[in-house]
Amino acid sequence: MHIISVIIPVKNEADNIEQCLEAVFSQSPKPHEVIVVDGHSTDKTVESAKKFPVDVVYDDYGTVRHIEQIMRVCGHDVGFMDAGCIHAKKNWLANLVNDFDNDVGAKGGMIR
Repeated sequence: MHIISVIIPVKNEADNIEQCLEAVFSQSPKPHEVIVVDGHSTDKTVESAKKFPVDVVYDDYGTVRHIEQIMRVCGHDVGFMDAGCIHAKKNWLANLVNDFDNDVGAKGGMIR
């Protein structure tokens, strides 16, 4: 069984973050955790994100690479997505996890 964390880097995404997180939490299976990495937004991004069971961390370095490395050491699979990406299909996370079973180290997707 995979433990998967979804990491969403954001900055001033108040218009998108709630719809994004609704889609993430409607996935089957549900993510083990969702981490919103905020680049010090000046709008209501963080306030909107905190309506959901997420961890909000602040990025002072302009990169989320250090978070990915920490998660890999802990044995988690990590899914990154942008706040503007809304996964309409409920099996996005399941498909991501299935690919990890095939020794896939990274996966990208198309944006429509």
